[in-house]
Amino acid sequence: MSLFILISLSSFSEDLQIKDSKTFYLTTKIGTSGNFHFSDFSSFQGSIDCDIFKKGFGMGLTASFGLEFKLNRDFGFGADFQLINKNAELKVNSGFPSRNPNNGEVVFVQTENSLFASPVFIDIKPYLYYTLIEKLLSGPLIAHISPYLGFPISSYFKQSEQIISPDYAVFVSNNRRTRERILIEGQIEKIAKPEYGLSFGLTNSLKIGYDTYLSQNLMFDLSFNNLSTDVNWKVFSATLSLGLKIPFFTKKYIKDTAPPVEKDTKLIAKDEIKTKLPKLPYEEPFVGIEIDSVAGEIQFGSELLASLPIVNSVFFKRNSYEIDDFYILNKTKNPYEYKNMVLPNLFKGDVIEIQSYNILRIVSILNKKPDAIITLKGYTSGKKFEPEGISLAKKRAESVKKAFINWGIAETRIKTTADLQPPIPSNQDFPEGIDENQRVDIILNKAPLQEYVSSQRFSQFAGNAYIKIDYENIKSDIPIHVTYNFSDSVHDIKNKGEMIIPLTKRLEPNEQMNYLSFTISYDTLKMKKNKLIDYQKFPSREIELILSNFEAILMFDYDKSNLSEENKSLLMQLCNLLPSGCTIQIIGSTDALGTENRNVKLAEERAKNAELYIKSIAKNKFKIENMKKINKFPESTPFGRFLNRSIRIKVRK
Repeated sequence: MSLFILISLSSFSEDLQIKDSKTFYLTTKIGTSGNFHFSDFSSFQGSIDCDIFKKGFGMGLTASFGLEFKLNRDFGFGADFQLINKNAELKVNSGFPSRNPNNGEVVFVQTENSLFASPVFIDIKPYLYYTLIEKLLSGPLIAHISPYLGFPISSYFKQSEQIISPDYAVFVSNNRRTRERILIEGQIEKIAKPEYGLSFGLTNSLKIGYDTYLSQNLMFDLSFNNLSTDVNWKVFSATLSLGLKIPFFTKKYIKDTAPPVEKDTKLIAKDEIKTKLPKLPYEEPFVGIEIDSVAGEIQFGSELLASLPIVNSVFFKRNSYEIDDFYILNKTKNPYEYKNMVLPNLFKGDVIEIQSYNILRIVSILNKKPDAIITLKGYTSGKKFEPEGISLAKKRAESVKKAFINWGIAETRIKTTADLQPPIPSNQDFPEGIDENQRVDIILNKAPLQEYVSSQRFSQFAGNAYIKIDYENIKSDIPIHVTYNFSDSVHDIKNKGEMIIPLTKRLEPNEQMNYLSFTISYDTLKMKKNKLIDYQKFPSREIELILSNFEAILMFDYDKSNLSEENKSLLMQLCNLLPSGCTIQIIGSTDALGTENRNVKLAEERAKNAELYIKSIAKNKFKIENMKKINKFPESTPFGRFLNRSIRIKVRK
């Protein structure tokens, strides 16, 4: 009898240990979700109103861990903690009438409004499962069902607008032309807290070790409440993931774990015992910003501007007559393509980058001046460097001629000539001088090469933003920066509290409101706040002529200081537009080629000749200052070196 009881207890004990080893599992999963957003709203709190968004789709990442308990052969239950990104992009087509700047015709601009939402949730999922097939391949196929609660940890969204048609339409903001613009970005203010719904799906398990499985999971999450509580917006997610299912308890054997007693025992002094102090809890850094208010006015007035200079040459690579991709060409060869092109602002912008429009700018002049003609003069750096000689110069002139014809300029309005080198060649003792002589000069007859000086009307918002800065647990060696969308300025923050930021923003025609966005950043932390500014609510006034943005660049031939007729034309226009008593600042400049002494003398001669000419036509109407400090253009390209062979004219009251 006692033997039977002993055998029974032994069997029960072993069964209990085996059962324990198979009952509890630790599960981990990682995968991707396809998120289907179903909606019926035109805006939610914090977004911009547009046409009604109906649906959207996006892909996100998921990761989870959990515990699972097996009740019996068929049933079990568990709990998962899941991180899921339910992002999606919702789109709707819209449009508005706009005037074509080329011909004044009113056209309908079709746009696509896009809302990118990227909410991230931590879901809690207590689930029940049932084994459908005990052994499919090498493991069970089970079905899950679970209610879930999702708690948001991020609710970022971005709203943008893109032009679909016509092809030549662009948005203009801060003198930049784009076919797509961001309307607003920020956080979904009324995101569901929590989101709740039903989750269900299948898991197939492949055995990869003793009671250890690789799981393939297909799950569906259906939300019952709205993503943002103020609009109709629900999410359905389908998730594919891979995971591991590892036994939490394993079969255990009782062992004598007491270590053997050594014969010789070494005594340790009390002061030899080192105590490891616990680390203090780490406090997370925090930065925050708030826009309290905005004060200001709308200013109307005129400003004096000089058009950006044009280097009327096309430069070529050694022994080549192919026009470089830097230049904007009509590769469609359709002469009507010119009507679809929009020239950038010719009075503000990057002086080097705008040289890529040189051919197109001259095409524009020829279209406005039907009597004007051009002469294309092809050159080389000489037979020493380009053995093909004049034949290559002719090919270069023909390449530029073809570019003008492709833009719709009649061949009868184009003349070509060729010579071995330019009449005033750059110094070929320098590699840069060799490159500069490999060019085609574009000479425009019966029309000015460019409009030099213009008094333009403008309107702008000028005022102050009153903001509050807060931060905690930051390191003194890591800076805090504040930026805002009305300027490229970066403010270094030294103290928390109230701060006044000056604001100036040029307004586009018919611009009535815009968002002011401030961003504070520290290390990897960033916070952004937006405030809608309605310009119609601010007072307006007329201001005096603005001269501070005027800068004219008058170019000279290589190693020359005499004023060209075009330079004299600019100075004449300037003197006619400026009020008496203004100060004209003249800064002479040269490229880096040649000796320093020669360059200093040449820069002074160029400035002096300009001063003498102004005095000859304006007498004592203005004060004239000769300046020496100048920020030169990069000399890595022929454009930069040509532009540095110049004087710059600035004006102040």
